[in-house]
Amino acid sequence: PDFLGSRTGVASKITESFVRPDELDGYDAVIFMNLRRHQILPEMETEIENYIENGGALLFVVANTETASEYANSPIEKFLPAIFEKDIADNGDPEARQFIERMARYREGLMMEKAARRKPGVLELPSLTRFEVTDNGLHSGIFDYALDNGELNEEAIPAFEDFAFVNSLKPGGEALVTNPLFKDAEGNPRLLLAVQRFG
Repeated sequence: PDFLGSRTGVASKITESFVRPDELDGYDAVIFMNLRRHQILPEMETEIENYIENGGALLFVVANTETASEYANSPIEKFLPAIFEKDIADNGDPEARQFIERMARYREGLMMEKAARRKPGVLELPSLTRFEVTDNGLHSGIFDYALDNGELNEEAIPAFEDFAFVNSLKPGGEALVTNPLFKDAEGNPRLLLAVQRFG
């Protein structure tokens, strides 16, 4: 079920009851897609924790740094393979700061364009970047569609314009996809997609 329905992206709490614990057992996975931190209620966190500890899977998708930073040191973060970064703009990386500011201006312009019903296409579109698939990613099965005689067809890999900066991979986590343009404090490519067993 989609508990935000047509209001997805609106800064509001989920008011409809979350799935009951006995209903969660009927699902193989739960997806949290671009939810702001305040939208996830404490009872949802408890139910998701129990679900995961009993073998359920959580797919957590967040597409920008501002939203990702809200999960730093949160109960949700403990289920995930990455450590979120609270203040990426203050970490001394000028390229990261410029990227974040450019994407914020772009998103703000999109909202203004929608609100004012301006002529589409007046915004400068960010360039697209192809992500890098790690060895773990190649062996995960996720990218089998892009393999040609055992070799990865780079043109078949999706490209992205925005991504969420995270601090690092947790011990036990496996990086599947990284961003080739940005490095973390240790000089490793920035994490885009990771998995980890929990519970």
